[in-house]
Amino acid sequence: MEANDEVISVNGVNPIADSLFTYVVDSYQKLANWSANVPGNDYSSVLIAKGTWNTNDPVNLTNTGTKVVVGAGGSLLTFNGGGNGSGLTYSQLPTGEGYWMEGVNVQIQSNVQNAHAFRNCKNLTSCTGNGESQITMDCSGIGFYECENLVNCTGIGIGTDPGSVATTSGMGFYQCKNLTNCNGQASVSGGSDSYGFYQCTNLSNCIGNASSDVSVSYGFYECENLTNCNGIGDGGSNGWHCGFYKCKYLTNCTGTGRSGGDPSGGFFQCTNLVSCKGIGYGSSYFGGYGFCNCDVMFGCAPNGASTTATYYACFMATNVPVGNTAAGGYNR
Repeated sequence: MEANDEVISVNGVNPIADSLFTYVVDSYQKLANWSANVPGNDYSSVLIAKGTWNTNDPVNLTNTGTKVVVGAGGSLLTFNGGGNGSGLTYSQLPTGEGYWMEGVNVQIQSNVQNAHAFRNCKNLTSCTGNGESQITMDCSGIGFYECENLVNCTGIGIGTDPGSVATTSGMGFYQCKNLTNCNGQASVSGGSDSYGFYQCTNLSNCIGNASSDVSVSYGFYECENLTNCNGIGDGGSNGWHCGFYKCKYLTNCTGTGRSGGDPSGGFFQCTNLVSCKGIGYGSSYFGGYGFCNCDVMFGCAPNGASTTATYYACFMATNVPVGNTAAGGYNR
């Protein structure tokens, strides 16, 4: 069953498909009851009806015994960041079979602490998590936190520090595993760090796009096992901005780093790269390189003309530098 096709009818609920679920969220009160784990309801299989439904506190799916969540087209759950700053969360990553989500859209804005749209969830398809942390203290806005097996998902992390006094981060995906065709978007304003994907593993055909007007922005940060991924780090005159930073085992990836002043590059301190393309825009020390301080590179090439050069301190193997001119072959 396709969640966004077959469960749409009057008010977003198909009477026939409705019978496949044990609980339907079609009002603020229904969402509040699910969040509070009100007795007398079976929350094992939940349908989110078309519409925007809001509550303060998170839904602890472990406590409610929920295994399946499906969102109808045009459905959205919004949380005001009470409780522990999560939207849909398991106490820990569930084990066993039968856990999955499809077409679920979650947005949380917290002025209390961290904001996680999805936490410890697994087997998600076509879901969107938008986490925004808005507070003058160290915290993070995260779309997906420690989730596994995600396909066609979009994670949005926004950090806003009204006082510009804290380390406020935005992360699309944080320590997630097994991602395909996912889009990580992160931005910070008045805060510091943004990451499209932060310490994630096993990614294919993913896009990480991060921006920061104050400090660092990395499309992919300390991620491993990436194939056909595109990383963009974009920023102003401060901070480091890289497509890929300290990532390992990359194949056919494209990295872009843009900075008005501080270090920038497509790939920075990455290892084991095959057939990757990089470009950097920037003018400061370590700025404007396609590849900077990268090791074990094969078949890597520029993705256009970087501001400074394609390579800086890069090596194909121990003491075998990468060619830095057309005559040198650009390591092809």
